[in-house]
Amino acid sequence: MGGTCSVTGDVKGKANELFKEGKYGEAVEAYTVALDADPKDHTVYSNRSAARMKYVRARREGDRRLGMGQGRSERG
Repeated sequence: MGGTCSVTGDVKGKANELFKEGKYGEAVEAYTVALDADPKDHTVYSNRSAARMKYVRARREGDRRLGMGQGRSERG
């Protein structure tokens, strides 16, 4: 059982680093792997939720900016 905790800790640490780097999609994936290893770690659920929220916001912002860019180029 100690091996599982070590693996979970390693993956959770990697997910935390990805989150700090702004790689929210990758962080969500890593948090999911950590949850597969230890579904009782409640902090991973909240961290994954935060990463998902940031990811969705970043996607919306990117989509919005791309839409603005397209509109500007069409107007010439």
